[in-house]
Amino acid sequence: MATFSFVHAADIHLDSPFAGVAASAPHIRDAMIQASFDAWRNLVDFCIEEQAAFLLLAGDVFDWEDRSIRAQLAFRDGCMRLAGHGIGVYAVHGNHDPLQGRYAAIELPANVKIFGSVRVESCIAELQGAPIAAISGISYQAKEEKRNLARMFASHAIPEGLFSIGLVHANLGSSTGHAPYAPCSMKDLSLDSVDYWALGHVHQKRIAGEEPYIVYPGNIQGRSFTEQGERGAYLVRVRGGAVASLDFRPLDAVRFLAINASITAHRTLDSLLQDMIDALYQATEDNPTLPLICRFILSGRGVLFHELIGPEAVEQLLENMRETFLDRDPFVWVEKIRCQCQPEKELSEFMGSDDLLARVLKDMADMESSPEDLLEFGRKSLKPLFGRRLVSGAMGKLSESDVLEMLAEARNLCIDLLGKEDA
Repeated sequence: MATFSFVHAADIHLDSPFAGVAASAPHIRDAMIQASFDAWRNLVDFCIEEQAAFLLLAGDVFDWEDRSIRAQLAFRDGCMRLAGHGIGVYAVHGNHDPLQGRYAAIELPANVKIFGSVRVESCIAELQGAPIAAISGISYQAKEEKRNLARMFASHAIPEGLFSIGLVHANLGSSTGHAPYAPCSMKDLSLDSVDYWALGHVHQKRIAGEEPYIVYPGNIQGRSFTEQGERGAYLVRVRGGAVASLDFRPLDAVRFLAINASITAHRTLDSLLQDMIDALYQATEDNPTLPLICRFILSGRGVLFHELIGPEAVEQLLENMRETFLDRDPFVWVEKIRCQCQPEKELSEFMGSDDLLARVLKDMADMESSPEDLLEFGRKSLKPLFGRRLVSGAMGKLSESDVLEMLAEARNLCIDLLGKEDA
């Protein structure tokens, strides 16, 4: 059997916005808007540099059901570049870009195969005119795909005698944090007729199995602080009809980083600030070629709690760090400082008395013990705000973590206002 390599990517999300991130500097806003397109270009470059036989795209090439013309043109242009190097493109559509969505009248080059949504389809990939792999796949017809698409491969006649790939956008084992579309299990993927499952939908890279290979490459560009760190695709080398190696290549154009800073050892704000600046310099050394969007999480217990719980000190720390890195190229943007630090005194000590603060803290603790009730309480309380279309459109739906975070901030504010004398 032939020796060859291919690239497995997913969740390109062309023309995707950055969720919940605002930047006042024009060059940072522009970079955020451009990031998904730059990451797509990086992916195309990667395929060409590695002389891949073909590129697999496991769903959500586009971010919207009604794809923008700009995104479709960028996809076409990248595929044309790949065609110029004899590299095929095999793609399925997912929940963000189902086949029923609207398309502009833009013709894709002949090297692109888009799999349909009615049944599993197969095609043969070639290298220099010789067959090297059987690629089988199926797309979403509509956004909320309830079928177990992976299970449909078992009844499909997959071509034999070649390295076999299953290409599908699916939620393996009901992965949390992702919509439960096209759910499947490890048992569904345990087919002798498939050597490599090229999955998409989950935005974290993961090798779920090796016999056969079951792989999520994650997305190629982080879009929020829930998608931190390097993002990219896998280069898969095949030798003797089996996977010889998988190598991950970061391809993101802008990187999200959350940085923890403890207040415990600090007695002054300038000491804390210097620690935070040093941490940013370390982040730039670790990521020398990439723009960074950073968020600081202030944690630990210490004497600076009461100074930091108010907005003024945090805003001044934020402004100072932004000014320090203002001229750095590529840019470093400190998006926010989130204060999760606590007073020196233990929470249980505040709750040990019978004053107003103790009663408030006990009520909050009861709320935390029942996340479902807390989430419902938070949504009802904030409905007048989130019920406004402009607010809900900009901020999205409240999650359980959002409500827990608000509760923690409210608790700290109560301690600051009602417990200063005891802290």
